[in-house]
Amino acid sequence: MPELPEVETLRRQLEKILPGSEVLGIEVFDKSRIGELENICNCRVEEICREGKFLKLKLSGGREIVVHLRMTGHLYWLEKGDIPPAKHARLLISFLQGKICLIDPRRFATVEIRTQDKCQLKILDAYRDSITGKDLKAAAKSRKIPVKNFLLDQKEVAGLGNIYVCEILFRAGIDPWKKSCDLTTMEWNRIIKEFRPVLKRAIACRGTSVSDWKDLLGEKGSYQEHLQVYGREGQPCFRCKNPVQRKPIGGRSTFYCPVCQGVSQKK
Repeated sequence: MPELPEVETLRRQLEKILPGSEVLGIEVFDKSRIGELENICNCRVEEICREGKFLKLKLSGGREIVVHLRMTGHLYWLEKGDIPPAKHARLLISFLQGKICLIDPRRFATVEIRTQDKCQLKILDAYRDSITGKDLKAAAKSRKIPVKNFLLDQKEVAGLGNIYVCEILFRAGIDPWKKSCDLTTMEWNRIIKEFRPVLKRAIACRGTSVSDWKDLLGEKGSYQEHLQVYGREGQPCFRCKNPVQRKPIGGRSTFYCPVCQGVSQKK
């Protein structure tokens, strides 16, 4: 699933192309999970925003196109005259200079039109906002779920997914199974300290292509070349040389070093 760095990559790429552009037309090839998109033709794109894993194209007239790519969705930019891919294309949004095409093999991505809500409750963003250890300790004080699941909860910290949570917890030396309510402020500070460096480098690499992720121009990201635990089961830890292990938490594969993260072998 595209996570914060992948969506931020799309936002930055679209920001160079779309602001000020007029929506000329919309073609929907597959309506599954696609909302009603009529009545936005002739609107202009005023701003490209990201909220957690959501991409928002803010339009003139107070509305916005909200995209969540889910499992396998990605956006592809078509220059004028380019032909949309024959497979898995679900949506085309046309502008004078080209088209945005939603490619989504598993058909889980969502697209809808919303009214811009100036008073919408804001969730803390893992990359953009200033978060302290005290903030997360307070939010987790009654949460007995593993810290990994807490960080994946988009209602607590927006944008983090399985890949980057595994990386952050490894770098912070935190047991992914430890109950959220049991972490000290110091441990939360160690986690938060890793948020921005991991996400910043992943954004600079245009995301992580361990599956089918591609950016707006159809290019793969390169952060997979910098992963320290994710996808490295059985390979030596870069710190202690013990094998990286993989076990599920909440149905998601969790990659970790049992030595560096103090994980009991009984888990």
